[in-house]
Amino acid sequence: MKMNIINVANLLSLKNKSLAELSDLEINELDKKIDDEGINVDKKAFLKALKNYPNSFQFVLNDKSLFNFFTDKNLHKNQFSNDNLIVDIREIQFFLKTFLFDEISFFIDNKMKSNEFEKLAELSGSLRFLPDDLSKKIVQQTVEKIDFAYHSFYPVPKDFSKISYLKNYYFFILINNINDPIIEEKMKALFTAVKKYFQNSKGSEFSKQVFSAMKFYTPTDKSFSEEINHIKEKAEISFSSIHFGKRKYYWLYAIVLVLVIYRGIMFYNAFSSQFPVNNDYESEDYYEEPKIDRYYTNMKFQIDSFQTFLAGFNEKQVRNLKKSNIKTGDNPFETFYNYVTPKDNFDFIKITNNTNYDLILLENNIVYDSIKMPKSAYFIKANDVLHLKNSETLASEVFNVYFGKNLSSFQTESYHLFIRKGSMVENRFSELHPQSKTILKRDIKITDDIQLTIKNGGLELK
Repeated sequence: MKMNIINVANLLSLKNKSLAELSDLEINELDKKIDDEGINVDKKAFLKALKNYPNSFQFVLNDKSLFNFFTDKNLHKNQFSNDNLIVDIREIQFFLKTFLFDEISFFIDNKMKSNEFEKLAELSGSLRFLPDDLSKKIVQQTVEKIDFAYHSFYPVPKDFSKISYLKNYYFFILINNINDPIIEEKMKALFTAVKKYFQNSKGSEFSKQVFSAMKFYTPTDKSFSEEINHIKEKAEISFSSIHFGKRKYYWLYAIVLVLVIYRGIMFYNAFSSQFPVNNDYESEDYYEEPKIDRYYTNMKFQIDSFQTFLAGFNEKQVRNLKKSNIKTGDNPFETFYNYVTPKDNFDFIKITNNTNYDLILLENNIVYDSIKMPKSAYFIKANDVLHLKNSETLASEVFNVYFGKNLSSFQTESYHLFIRKGSMVENRFSELHPQSKTILKRDIKITDDIQLTIKNGGLELK
């Protein structure tokens, strides 16, 4: 298995060197050393990162969370310093997306699936430096874990073996590092569910372990934080071991009396919890899904970024161009716009590209009445026709049209990059129609046969 470039840099003792000051001779020596020592790495990518992005490379080597994550180490924070290195966050995101995207993405999916959170917690310490789609993936999958755990308690307790990750304090460190207000509201609901189970079951070992792990979570709501600490102490008291001495009858009676009173209070709380009470964390109806999930509200930014990627680049900066060879009806993308196979039917809409430019038709679902969500993309060659399967959802969808020539994968200096598997940049037109950017922003409806034409610099529908 190939080593990542951060691991290789550490192996070559580059952590404490100034990468920006490496001479061509020193880089050539590193090149030779990789061959001599048989280091299994994508050497072309490693040398490119070293030569073209030394400051970003240096930053990752000197960032505790990122370095420990990529090298699988646990070095102390005193061994790191980025104090004298000034790098824009977007540059770090670009660097990670270009050279380490696949490794991070696979790791997130794998560890989330297996409920292993130690290294995820480490990685989340530098969440702001991750590319947007990776940080979004971590947040979304963490939300799913919290929601799943909540529904394992409510309305009735289910198999707790599937949510044993709640006993892992690294899970709560991860949540703490994300520091999202929507997640905090979901955490309140989860806390309420665990607390009610603890009270109704007269205390449980599982609940106690969850509360002990939850102490590593520090919400911004101080009253919620105090509630967590209070119930944790309560749980620990209920499980304190009592050892009796033969001649300590008086204090023994006192302890028994205290326990009886305590159990009476617990019974009262359990009984009273069956009825509505005026407490933020006690009401059975407290938990409410947010009206609009952050995943959806962030989508406008994602689509704007994708449209900038498609049509907002400087054509003079195009480099490393690899031409794409696809036909009308194909989906030119592997990320963001994922092709959705329509149901079989014999009803088609004919969409004609009545121009001398190729185009890509972007299909979007509309949710919450106004939020646009990417669905499918279709390539249509110049003066060609797409037969699009008609569906009941078309009336509630909007489309965007992207015009250009020479569909290819290439790089520019822009930070708006979308990387597909194999570290290839997503397809886009290297030669844009002069009005591509303006036309792309226009939302159109398609519910019947249509001809797409450009007239007086604008999109015309016939």
